[in-house]
Amino acid sequence: MTTVVSSATLSTDTLSITVSNAGGSTILSDLIVTIAGVRCNQLIGTAASFTCKFNQNSLGNAALPAGNYKPIVHIAQSGYADASSLTDINIPLIITSLSPSTIGTNGGV
Repeated sequence: MTTVVSSATLSTDTLSITVSNAGGSTILSDLIVTIAGVRCNQLIGTAASFTCKFNQNSLGNAALPAGNYKPIVHIAQSGYADASSLTDINIPLIITSLSPSTIGTNGGV
């Protein structure tokens, strides 16, 4: 049976994942979860339903590059779980400051 990522939800810095057909002997230490090449750590739960955390940016959100991504779940000795049916997780681009804060009176870019 193919292992499938049934659901994935990102809330601030925490990713919640449900996996179908993970295998009865699979344990959390067998899992590597990434989004956009950034590893999710502190896995809590079971191999079938777990949460993990990303490092935080200055706003307290997951420190991930902006874009649309599906999580990648790798299970040791089984391979990658199929996440193709998931809706992409959108990581918005957040601009926290612009510099310089004023422009010259002669125009410019």
